[in-house]
Amino acid sequence: LLSATMQRDVVRLAQKYLQNPVEFRVDADIKGRQLKQTYYMVNGREKPLALALLLKAFDHDLALIFCRTKRGSENLTHMLGRYGIKSRYLNGDLPQNKREHIVQDFKDFKFKVLVATDVASRGLHIDFVSHVFNYELPDQLENYIHRIGRTARAGKSGDAISFVSEQDFAYLRPIRSYFEGKIEQGDLNKIAEKFPEALKAIQTAEPLPHSEEPMEGRRPYRSGGGYRPRS
Repeated sequence: LLSATMQRDVVRLAQKYLQNPVEFRVDADIKGRQLKQTYYMVNGREKPLALALLLKAFDHDLALIFCRTKRGSENLTHMLGRYGIKSRYLNGDLPQNKREHIVQDFKDFKFKVLVATDVASRGLHIDFVSHVFNYELPDQLENYIHRIGRTARAGKSGDAISFVSEQDFAYLRPIRSYFEGKIEQGDLNKIAEKFPEALKAIQTAEPLPHSEEPMEGRRPYRSGGGYRPRS
C-alpha cells in the first residue's frame, strides 16, 4: 500500500489482511514548507471576479484552481474566459486519454490556469505550480492538505489561496486549527488598490471564444462594473 495519507479504514483493512507488514513513513512536513496560505472573505457571486483579479495581479507560473463539482469546474472555466483568461478544466467526466492530454499541455505551459475537481488533488506531480486556489473549500481537511500539496514541492515556494464565504466557516475552522492559525486573511480591496492595472485588464478584456459556449442552462456571471475598493 502506498499513499500520501492513510485513512483509518484503510489501516484497519491492512491490519486485517497483511501478515507482519513493514511500515515506512516519510514526513512530508507540509507545515514547514515554503508555503504561504491566505484566505479572502468574498461573497459567492463575487468569486469569479475576485479570482480573475488575483490571477491578473499575481505573477504566477502555473495556477491550479479547485472546485467541488464537475459542473462547477466547467462553468468556472467559461467564466474565466469572459475575463480573457485562458484555462481548461479537468474532472472525472472526461475520458482518461483526454485528461492525460490536458495535464501534459498544462505541464508544457500551453495554458497556465487549470480548473479541476479533486481528481487533480492526488497522484499528479506537476512542476512549476506556483499557486493553488481553493475556489471552493473542501469539506474534509485531508482534501485541503492534498490540494495545497500540489505547490511548494521539492523545495520551491508556493501560494495556497482560499475563498471563504459565510457558509464556509465550518470548513475553515479545522484547517486553521491544523495549521495552528498560520493562515493569513487577505483583503481584496487592498489588492485592487495595489494592482489597478489588473482590475482594468479584466474590466476591458475581450472574451475568449470558448467562453461563448453554453453553460448548461445557467446564466453567466456578470459583474456590476468591477470590484470597487472601499472609499
